[in-house]
Amino acid sequence: PRATMVNGKLKTKGNWNKVGVTIEQGASIGAGAVCIAPLRIGSWALIGAGAVVTKDVLPYALVMGNPAQQVGWVGRYGFQLKEISENVYQCPASEEKFLFAQGKLSELRNA
Repeated sequence: PRATMVNGKLKTKGNWNKVGVTIEQGASIGAGAVCIAPLRIGSWALIGAGAVVTKDVLPYALVMGNPAQQVGWVGRYGFQLKEISENVYQCPASEEKFLFAQGKLSELRNA
């Protein structure tokens, strides 16, 4: 890359820190979305087309916009989850249930 330091000298390979975006299992990123590293996109999260992601995305989160904001939750089938009771969500396609507690969404087993 052609960039200079404060003293006007060209930067070298040693002046750059490599960072990346970690994309966990099943996450989907819409066309034209921009992810500004470093950040993590949680499993089964869905990023809307054209979104600008500037911070970590929780598993199962649905985010969109510039900057990206969470607008809901999605299941593994990609459908938006419906709240069926307080802090309990269900996927309309698979009927899997999820519990929102302590700031994160977790799948309810045998529910």
